[in-house]
Amino acid sequence: MDFKQIEAFINVMQYGSFSKAADATFLTQPTISTHIKSLEDELGVTLIRRKGRGSEPTKEGLEFYKYAMDMVHTRESAIERIGNRNDQEDRVINILTSSVPGTYLLPAIIQAYQQEKPDARFYIQQSDSAQVWDDITHQKGEIGFVGNMKKISSIESCLICRDESVVITPKNEKYLQLKAASDKISLKQLAEENFIGREEGSATRMAVENELKAISGKARRTCIIVDDLETIKRMVAHGCGFSIISGISAEADKEHGDYLVFPLVEEYPEFARRFYMIFNKEIHMSPAAGKFKTFVARRFAIQE
Repeated sequence: MDFKQIEAFINVMQYGSFSKAADATFLTQPTISTHIKSLEDELGVTLIRRKGRGSEPTKEGLEFYKYAMDMVHTRESAIERIGNRNDQEDRVINILTSSVPGTYLLPAIIQAYQQEKPDARFYIQQSDSAQVWDDITHQKGEIGFVGNMKKISSIESCLICRDESVVITPKNEKYLQLKAASDKISLKQLAEENFIGREEGSATRMAVENELKAISGKARRTCIIVDDLETIKRMVAHGCGFSIISGISAEADKEHGDYLVFPLVEEYPEFARRFYMIFNKEIHMSPAAGKFKTFVARRFAIQE
């Protein structure tokens, strides 16, 4: 049993497939498969089963994962403490992120980091904040970027951005006239319009529905539910309704001009967003990830 085999196993566990583990570590898929097979032969058990395009751990795989993480973290600690760290600093930095920070914050952060570390390599996985929190909590990644905060004793966070939500509307005659009269809009002016919202559980969607109900005196159902920010923008641009989205996201699209952007007249705390870098303090980060985390905290952290 050697560390290449153990690291290959950890990567397949974390990325959920042999192909993604190969991509993330800049190895070939046959190399990853060979390492896993050698490890399984030595242990005399099956650790990972292929499942369609992905993979899933066996009961023995889940049990061995805890030991594998301990072994790798102990090795990292020894290298950092008494060994030569140079061979560890070029490892791929695995980043887990939700959609808005992944699309609108990470590019600038990584570009700034590459100015200091031009040889840095990254593997970025995008999901939603809930999945990122779960993966970081269960040590399936080192650094995460999320749009919400949770209190978990093993997780530390760093605030990197504040964001205010904005209203986006079709660029038609009605809204062009409103825009010419005032740069801001109220939900009262939108009470009879179709609302395009995010998935069930979205705090913004629930707040908008409750407010529209209070204004009109009757329950208002969301017209279209879409679990993708870019699709919401296209729906609005084609006149399907209005939506409320991240101000950062809307700002990035200004030059395209496919829809109109209005700040809200009213203040709704539910619409304010904060974006955080999170990491699990119970694991020992690789030197590469540790340097990146320190850089982000130094250059992009802001006060709560």
